[in-house]
Amino acid sequence: MQPAAWILLALVSTCGCLVRETVAGPSTVRADPSLPSQDEVERRLRLLEKEAQRRPKDPEPVYRQGRIYEAYGRLDAAQSCYERVLALTPPGRYTGPHYELGRVYAMRDLFGPAEEQFQACLAIPPSGPDGLRSNPHYRDAWFILGHIYSFRGQPEQAASCYRQYLDLGGSPEAVAPLFGGLDVDGRAAATEAQGPTAAPATTTPAE
Repeated sequence: MQPAAWILLALVSTCGCLVRETVAGPSTVRADPSLPSQDEVERRLRLLEKEAQRRPKDPEPVYRQGRIYEAYGRLDAAQSCYERVLALTPPGRYTGPHYELGRVYAMRDLFGPAEEQFQACLAIPPSGPDGLRSNPHYRDAWFILGHIYSFRGQPEQAASCYRQYLDLGGSPEAVAPLFGGLDVDGRAAATEAQGPTAAPATTTPAE
């Protein structure tokens, strides 16, 4: 399995991402039959673009465009939208733009930029005493970072990320079947954490 396919599988199966089809490559559209028709999608995108032009400082219509593109596997277009969303939001205030952009970077094999976005997401102070647990971006950012480090052959960093994920209420079942190097209690095991076929070494933007 190629890196992007592995990351995509993990994102869809454990983080509840909107992508519902296999992504064969950038700009590929292989829509799930349950999704609207291509004509309807294009109509919605045109309306959102007009809305974005009327409200040039509002990230919401651009974010909604990105979600549609992502749902249809058009990750290059989704990335462009999420980059616009990030540029339109106050720096250091919201986790959503960093998290969404990081996910798309990861699914496109852009692991360096993905890591930067997830670290930026995690650096934003939570809103309130329960913010770390109530906002799933923190939990799932740790989870995907674990995948990235695992694929890079960095088992200690991966295990640390998975422990953070579990400490924030993540599912042990999401970790244990896929990554033999981390037990269900979140402790690093003797073997290296790695993806199922790794080479040896998902809200609104106002979250």
